Amino acid sequence: LKCVRAALTICSGIVSQLIGRDAQLCELAAIASEAGAAEQAAHNIVASVAGAEQSRVTLFIALTETASVLAWPGTHTDAHRKRVEDVGLEAALEGSECARFDLKQGEICIIDSRELHAAAANLSDDEQRVLLVVSFARGGPGADGGQ
Repeated sequence: LKCVRAALTICSGIVSQLIGRDAQLCELAAIASEAGAAEQAAHNIVASVAGAEQSRVTLFIALTETASVLAWPGTHTDAHRKRVEDVGLEAALEGSECARFDLKQGEICIIDSRELHAAAANLSDDEQRVLLVVSFARGGPGADGGQ
């Protein structure tokens, strides 16, 4: 719990800069990946909506010795959303650069909640990996992040 509290304290200024001082907690979850688990399918937390500005950010905090997050930069944009509509997700991601964040316990990765991301495969033979997922949305009506 100390690790989580420290991480959130450190990130509070960044979250305020990204979505405003009225940011409200809207998601708190832990995701466990068992040894041998396959890579998660690419997904986003909040669907990209044409012309919408960033209103929600998600923090991934490693609670175990290692945990890995994959993210596809630029997939939060109107252009990418339109491409997915035109050709489908798999074709839209073909040839896209994927960033891999290998987090050590207590390290944090912050993304725009519209960006496509996934948990990497857990290739260990006996190690469970756990990520804390914390999302903040712009405050006020609709703070649940829906657009």
